[in-house]
Amino acid sequence: MARNACVITQQEVTYPSGNITLGGTLFTPEAAQPCPGLVFVHGSGDETRDGWRERAEAIARQGIATLIYDKRGTGISTGNWRDGSYQVLAEDALAGVHFLKACCPTLDPQRIGLCGCSEGGWVVPLAATHSSEVDFIVVVSAAGMTPTIQEYYHREMLIRKRYSSKVVVDLSMVGVKGIYNFIRLFPKSAPGVLGFWRRTLFFNPMPAWRSLQQPVLALWGEQDKVIPPHQSALLIEQVLRETGHPDYTIRFFPEADHGIGTLRETADGQQRWEPVPGFVETIVEWVWKQVRQEAQAVPTS
Repeated sequence: MARNACVITQQEVTYPSGNITLGGTLFTPEAAQPCPGLVFVHGSGDETRDGWRERAEAIARQGIATLIYDKRGTGISTGNWRDGSYQVLAEDALAGVHFLKACCPTLDPQRIGLCGCSEGGWVVPLAATHSSEVDFIVVVSAAGMTPTIQEYYHREMLIRKRYSSKVVVDLSMVGVKGIYNFIRLFPKSAPGVLGFWRRTLFFNPMPAWRSLQQPVLALWGEQDKVIPPHQSALLIEQVLRETGHPDYTIRFFPEADHGIGTLRETADGQQRWEPVPGFVETIVEWVWKQVRQEAQAVPTS
């Protein structure tokens, strides 16, 4: 269902997460009624708020307040994600929810969700299981297995792109698996990226999915070469079915890659990445569906 575009305001904000400060941008629609909200959570590495900016702004124009922020240790945010874990990143995601509830007067405090892509697909379900303040979640290109198994898939895709020989691919994968097994020997307190890998590479996402109570929208691109999309969806849906989860939606975009986009050739022969049609619309319609269902469930006096 198409919605009329809203005028939005943009505000640069800072807020605490434990003993650090996160910097972000809040997009607020100018609407007559309280609006739902969505906090966007990063992928891996030095991700800033800009990775979500275009899509967050587009979603805000459809009446949903959106918050994007610099991952700890990037942009103007203090701290260092390398010193943390998925649990720490989940706490940062929840700090965004707390901020919206406290500081956004046009927001409905009972309709705030989290949206995470890639690494965020591990972080967001974990955050949601630790807080009843999260009312729904959206995951994009979420892996349904440990980061180690996901990395095996990713590395094999890269190797196959470079080499056609099965023998070379198989031998290369032996080396890849040896490296990840070697990381197990390091202490979880190791400094820098190595320590972060040791604390996260063997993270099992299934306990979080098994404990999840909130409505779920899960999106994958069928051309994803970073995580195995269909296997991930199968694993996640199996757990949700086993636990009797009452409200989850799974959708695939046939031509989309890991970022739910495609490479298009421009007039001058260059390749440009563009979001796949329907991505923003799918999230917007699903969030508003949650709002309508919640409103219908409230008893009238």
